[in-house]
Amino acid sequence: AGTYPEALESLSSVHYDLLVSDVNIAEHSGIELLSYCRVNLPNLEVILITGKPVLNDAVQTVRQGAYDYLPKPVEPSLLRSTVAAALERHKQKREQFTRTMELGNRLNLGLRVVRTLGSGSMGIVVLAEREGIYYALKMLQLWRDASPGSKSLGRFAREAQVLSKIDHRNVVKIHDYSLSADTETPYI
Repeated sequence: AGTYPEALESLSSVHYDLLVSDVNIAEHSGIELLSYCRVNLPNLEVILITGKPVLNDAVQTVRQGAYDYLPKPVEPSLLRSTVAAALERHKQKREQFTRTMELGNRLNLGLRVVRTLGSGSMGIVVLAEREGIYYALKMLQLWRDASPGSKSLGRFAREAQVLSKIDHRNVVKIHDYSLSADTETPYI
């Protein structure tokens, strides 16, 4: 796309796994395009290229979720390897999201998993939706710690029990949780 509006139109009409953009785009910037993508296309990998590399811009774009920030002139071999690595990360994230959706669907809560919000060694948090209302769904990943009496399950249970007793506008409200050792996937 030659301009920012053309880029937005293309991004809204065609599914892409990767966006490679110059930082300088007619009428706007690649950094603004990255910000748009983070909000509207959170799974899209973005590589920005610039003729005037500035360290602070590079740090900011990576913090905003860009895969990389490359200075011009870009060696073709470097661009190819960066694109390949970004596409591989996209594939891994898509596979993780598929597993997460399956995990969320097995809970049979009538929630539609929208996207992953975060994950760690103990669990995963996803954005889920039901009838136009959005929820954060936290699931304990028991397959990493198979012992039903594990410390992870105990910590997860305490978190759910303590948070469910708090009713304050600045604290996330717990609507439902299941912590049974028999449950394949404990959730909050």
